[in-house]
Amino acid sequence: MIATDPNPWLARRVLGWAHQGGAGEGPPGSIETMRAALEHGAAGLEFDLHLSRDQQLVVHHDAVVEAGSVRLKIADTDLTDLRAVSPDLAILGEVLAAFPGVPLTVEIKAGAAAEPAARELAAERPRRPVIVTAVDPKSVATVRRVAPDLDTAPGWTADFAFWALSRVGLAPRNKHDVAIQIALRFDQVEYLKRVPLLKRLRIVDRRLVEAAHRRSLAVHVWTLDTAAEFDKAIAAGADGIFTDHPSVLTPYLQAKGLYWQGKD
Repeated sequence: MIATDPNPWLARRVLGWAHQGGAGEGPPGSIETMRAALEHGAAGLEFDLHLSRDQQLVVHHDAVVEAGSVRLKIADTDLTDLRAVSPDLAILGEVLAAFPGVPLTVEIKAGAAAEPAARELAAERPRRPVIVTAVDPKSVATVRRVAPDLDTAPGWTADFAFWALSRVGLAPRNKHDVAIQIALRFDQVEYLKRVPLLKRLRIVDRRLVEAAHRRSLAVHVWTLDTAAEFDKAIAAGADGIFTDHPSVLTPYLQAKGLYWQGKD
C-alpha cells in the first residue's frame, strides 16, 4: 500500500516478531518452531523465501541447504530433494495454512521468488497484516508492481540512507513503505560491521524513530535476544522487535505493559 495517515502498523506496538520463525526455539523456519514461537506469545512470524527449481517458495534463510557434507543450492534443486536433506523445510503455502491470521514479515532472498511470493501473499492481505521486504531493492520494486496493495519495507540501502539523513533532519517522506525494519547497531550488519567508523555506532535511536514516525513509518528492530537489547529499542521508541527467543521477549513486553496482543 502507499503509506498514508494513519498507518495501522504504528498502532501495532510493541509487536514481537519471531525471527526465522523463532530460531532460538527450534529448527529455524520450520512449522514446528513457528508453532512454538506463537505458543510463547510471538505476535508475528518473520521468515525468508527462496524459489526452488520446481518453483516452490521455500522458507529458508540461506540460498543453500546444508546437512553434514551435503550442500544443495535451492534454486537448482527440487523440493523433494531439498527435504531429503532437511525434512523440516517448509514452503510458503504450508505456513499460510498452518497459521491463519498471524501477522507476517516476509523477506525475499532470491529475486526469482519476488513475483510468485507477491501473488500468493496478496491473497492474504484481507485476512492478516503482511509486510514484504528484501535487501535487493529490485525485489521490493517487483512486489510493489505485482501486488501494489501489499505493505512493504525497504531494503538495507534505503534504510542506511534514511539513517544518514535522519542525522541532519533531512530524511525524506516515504511514499511506498509502511515500516523501516532495521538493525539496532551497525555491528549487526554483516557487510558494515568491519567499517571502523561505523561499527561502534547505534542505528536505532530516538532521532531515527521520531523521523520515521513523522513520516508515518513504523520502526521494527532486529535481531535482539536480551533484556538489555530490548531496553535500548524500547527507549528509542521502537514499534516492533525481532527476536530468536519469543519465550524471552514476550514476558519482557508483558512486564513493561507493552505487549501487543495481535489484534487491531
